[in-house]
Amino acid sequence: MYALLGSPTESYSMYSDPINYNPSNKKGTLLSAANTAFTLIDSANSKDYVMGCSTGLENDYGLVVGHAYTLIGTYILNEGGKITKLIKIRNPWAIDHYDGNWNDNDLKRWTPYAK
Repeated sequence: MYALLGSPTESYSMYSDPINYNPSNKKGTLLSAANTAFTLIDSANSKDYVMGCSTGLENDYGLVVGHAYTLIGTYILNEGGKITKLIKIRNPWAIDHYDGNWNDNDLKRWTPYAK
């Protein structure tokens, strides 16, 4: 990335973060790692950094396995005291569509406030 962009680059892996990842408590430590990742991404987004992300060899989120995405932005919703943190990504191939929570057709979560 340095050769492409001409500026320093940084990477973060939720699965290799020695502070947050604990294989014996995967769900709890991934939540902590996700909060750390969101903070890093939100900070970079506020500075207009070019960002990307990728999926691992497996996921349960309806994303293409082993695929790269463009990170577009971060959003924090506060609806009735319930905080929801969202990261908007784009599939550069635009062939497959995300079908998990908060997908384009998720009418349950996309309330008028959230839109």
